[in-house]
Amino acid sequence: MKVENENATMQHVFKGTNVAHKNWMSQTAILHNKRLGSICLPATHDSGTCHLTDVITSDPNRTLQAALNFGKDVADKIDKIPFIGKFINPAKWVTDEVIFAIKKVATATDNTIRKQLNDGIRALDIRVYYNTQDKQFYTYHGLVGQKLEEVLSEIRGFLEETEGEIVRISFSNFLCDLYERYDNEKFPYQVFEALVRHHLEDYAYLKDPAVENPFDQTYNQIRHQHGIDKSRAILLNKMATRDSMDIFWEKTKYYSSKWSDTSNKKELLESQKEHYKEAVKEGTYHEISLTLTPQEKEVKSVVVSSLAPAIIKLAGTIAAFWWLLYTGPIAVALSAFAAGLAVFNLFLPWSSLKQLSQIINKDLRGSLYFVLDGHSCDNVSCISLDFYEHTDVVNLAIEISLKHTKIFENLAKAEQVLAVENLAE
Repeated sequence: MKVENENATMQHVFKGTNVAHKNWMSQTAILHNKRLGSICLPATHDSGTCHLTDVITSDPNRTLQAALNFGKDVADKIDKIPFIGKFINPAKWVTDEVIFAIKKVATATDNTIRKQLNDGIRALDIRVYYNTQDKQFYTYHGLVGQKLEEVLSEIRGFLEETEGEIVRISFSNFLCDLYERYDNEKFPYQVFEALVRHHLEDYAYLKDPAVENPFDQTYNQIRHQHGIDKSRAILLNKMATRDSMDIFWEKTKYYSSKWSDTSNKKELLESQKEHYKEAVKEGTYHEISLTLTPQEKEVKSVVVSSLAPAIIKLAGTIAAFWWLLYTGPIAVALSAFAAGLAVFNLFLPWSSLKQLSQIINKDLRGSLYFVLDGHSCDNVSCISLDFYEHTDVVNLAIEISLKHTKIFENLAKAEQVLAVENLAE
């Protein structure tokens, strides 16, 4: 559907009633006495990646680091071409091209946090990066993203504008530019917590000694905590310090969630099916993660598919200076080198995470049907996606929350049962 501006909301029609996605929780009264864990929250994976910069983090993860190392090898070989330094700095030129490719596989949504919330997303995945040079916190995914303060302001703005919307916010993967692993004990957690408190404490669902699991509380109990009616944020942070235990809930205690590290649709769905089966057996709330992950060789292939044409274009640009005797040999060497990169090109049917996500997203209901494998959707407390904006995940989450027994009534049986040979496509 067309969205005219940042504050516009898509409309959902359920049983003849117009419900704005921006206010779907407060306007769906039948959910108000349900436990939060029984309300399916549509979620975004790596929620803060729509504004990734060209700045590489201190720990770009194994896959992206391999791509950077590959780029360095390419730069070193190009640097050996005589006179190439008269036209480019090989290291910088190649790095710029590699980062351009990395950004395509690191970006998980084109929408801001505010836009996600307006569209009905109710669970956010925020990875936190700290830069000691400017003493600022950022979102990140291999590359540094938006300032965290801006993200928190967007969330607060949404909570201020609405009445009765509940947002689950998971802060995780805390990384500092001085250290190469996340969740390091030297990360400035207290400074981070003070920033979150400043922006969101007024709307946080606060810790209560009598409440073991916030997802066991009903929508109304959370919305009306301490007799105050407002939208709420449930802040999850497994690294919370003792000083902030009042506003942060431990992340791993309340529901099960298992990520499947694969770019293969069949493997993802089979894995998520087993995870859900386990959740049903144990009677736990469960987050279904329908996100495909580019693998190391595939990211290298994406880099090659971007780098090779750029090298050929560079060769043509240099060849245009034909009156310089050395430009011809440079252009020939570059063209030959670009052709040699073909050995690393897997000729994938996708060249970005956006395209890869469509393998799942184009048949979201069919994928969910496969994961449920005959079980009810009673344990589905969350569905997490990349590029949610190309799906109807909010509508689907509402239907699951209402335990609508005919969720799949518009799917022919042959379409519901996904053949194994098609899953791998």
